[in-house]
Amino acid sequence: MMTKTLLLASVAMLTVAAPARADVWHDPSLRSEIGMDLNLGGGITSFTDSAMRGLMANSVSPLWDVSASLGTHVPIGVDVSYVGSATPIRALGDDDGNLVGTTFEGAVRYNILPRLVWDPYVFAGIGWQRYDVQSAKFADADTGISKEDNLAEVPMGAGITYRKGDGLIADLRGTFRAAMSSTLLLESNGDHAPLHSWEASAGIGYEF
Repeated sequence: MMTKTLLLASVAMLTVAAPARADVWHDPSLRSEIGMDLNLGGGITSFTDSAMRGLMANSVSPLWDVSASLGTHVPIGVDVSYVGSATPIRALGDDDGNLVGTTFEGAVRYNILPRLVWDPYVFAGIGWQRYDVQSAKFADADTGISKEDNLAEVPMGAGITYRKGDGLIADLRGTFRAAMSSTLLLESNGDHAPLHSWEASAGIGYEF
């Protein structure tokens, strides 16, 4: 009799628990039912390599970004982003052109508290970067700087989203980008400088 009672109790617990587990991946309070947002932001970025930092006129560069996220109210989501940057170059003097960066990337995102007002998250993905030297007043042979470079990169980092309650959101994040082999800057030792970089950014957007 006791065994039968325990079995019935276990079945009842599983029956109650199943909808709760399923509800983690479904939020009926949102039109999308899983959470989607569009975000516009900006911040600062810099290279981790000293040779690349020495090439820039400023220690950090401004950046701007546009991103879209799918699955912001469920444990696992996806981010797709465009990131742009620009900074003056000081290769031979005070006005040697600008280094313009363009990045497109996608990342898998783990939302730690997807239903709460404050939602911390971590992410990692893969992307493509292009750097262009614009308005340059120097020759490649004089500096070892190429006019352009295309490379793959791996973004990873963490952030936190604040939800105001009417769809408006604010987002803070830090990103490290591990760049694959680069040919942008040839150093005096014959090696090319790595283009690993970091980012600190903030944005505002709308979630539905």
